Amino acid sequence: MSRRADDYLVKPVVPAELELKVKVLLSRAKAARTVSEAKVISVFSLRGGVGVTSLAVNLAVSLAQMWQVEVPLIDLALESGHGALMFDLKPKYTLAELAQRTEESVIEELLDGYLVRHESGVRLLAAPPSPAQADLITPPFLHTVLPMLKRKFEYIVLDTASSFSELTLAALDLSDLIIVVLSPDLASLKVSAATMDVFQALDYPKERLAVVINWTFPREGLPQKNIEAALGLPINAVIPYERTLFVEAINSGVPAVWSHPTASATMIIEQLAFQVSKPEMREKEEESPSEMLLRVRERLG
Repeated sequence: MSRRADDYLVKPVVPAELELKVKVLLSRAKAARTVSEAKVISVFSLRGGVGVTSLAVNLAVSLAQMWQVEVPLIDLALESGHGALMFDLKPKYTLAELAQRTEESVIEELLDGYLVRHESGVRLLAAPPSPAQADLITPPFLHTVLPMLKRKFEYIVLDTASSFSELTLAALDLSDLIIVVLSPDLASLKVSAATMDVFQALDYPKERLAVVINWTFPREGLPQKNIEAALGLPINAVIPYERTLFVEAINSGVPAVWSHPTASATMIIEQLAFQVSKPEMREKEEESPSEMLLRVRERLG
């Protein structure tokens, strides 16, 4: 009997991992990954409260500012989406209204109008205002919308929910890079290690994964080397603790990298944005480079 890579499961197989594997394989069968120019970056944590949305928002702003392009940010944290709040935007339409359209041609025609512009260059596709509408957004819908966006933009950032729902699995499966966020405490590390086990069962190569430590508390945390050993991956960035920076950013509706370009956390996020950018863009000599790109290149030498 022939065996394909998709048929392989890490042993021993537990029921939960098998269920997740089946969900992903069904999703892949419905729509194959689209090869195009846009790079899709998901920001994810199975544990809430570690700053996933803050990182997704500030990463999208950094990519837009660094490369002077528009960057769609899709808020897939459907039951607690705060993307609009963090940009101080009041979208007239959200994912819920768009998802109720059934014809692909109609969705593509309307899509640009649903992407709310922010002055930073981010285009927000907002989560619905009510958690009751979350079920309207399905994996097939995401498989329809993402290829449309990938044909038009350089980068797409996905703010994902803290779960392995079918929608989140579809988002992760369609991503070129998954940034796993954790705080340096034992509970967060345990959840992140379990996440890596699931990713291994789903055949996600390590090249598609990045790890970011976000210091959400001021006290002493786990050593970085211990975290790397537990996850089996190097740490790509460590965001330092900022007592008020991100709280003020949320309350004001102005992303931290936009309002405080000299803050330590901002500089780390800018460098992360450069690190996860397309290689051809990192290596290209820009005729009129952005201030952010000049700052990052100067810091990196």
